[in-house]
Amino acid sequence: MHATLSVAGALPLATGAEALVRDHQRARAVEVLLGAVVSGPWRSTDRHGLIARAWGLLGERLEPEDSGGLTVLFVAEDADGVGVAGVGFGDVWGVQDGALRRLVPRKHPLLCPPGLGPEVPGVLTLERVPAGVVASLWGAEPTLPAVAELAARCGGRP
Repeated sequence: MHATLSVAGALPLATGAEALVRDHQRARAVEVLLGAVVSGPWRSTDRHGLIARAWGLLGERLEPEDSGGLTVLFVAEDADGVGVAGVGFGDVWGVQDGALRRLVPRKHPLLCPPGLGPEVPGVLTLERVPAGVVASLWGAEPTLPAVAELAARCGGRP
């Protein structure tokens, strides 16, 4: 089976005169780390395997000062469906039928503060594959854009 994994996230910001360079280096190190998720035998795993591998790599190699403030969203897809996992989000929506639709109720475990806990977070399995997944940060009251503006508001470029 072949699966794909999309990742969006943020690390807590450092302070001080050299913070911009350090923050960039830390973010780049995590990007490289997560790029290794699909290396070797993991290339042929399913969506659940990719998400489990991503959590494992982060848990093993993320610096302690980063793990407590990590915000990350994983969206993995294979022929059988989509899995969504993450930490640091107050709400998660899917783009379905041309509109944003809430994927989970407000008390769902997917919605939690930033940071890696002692247990690996679960995976929300979607039977219906959305055209996209969008999340708002924990503690933020989001103003949702129209679906047509979504890609640009999330950092996409034409």
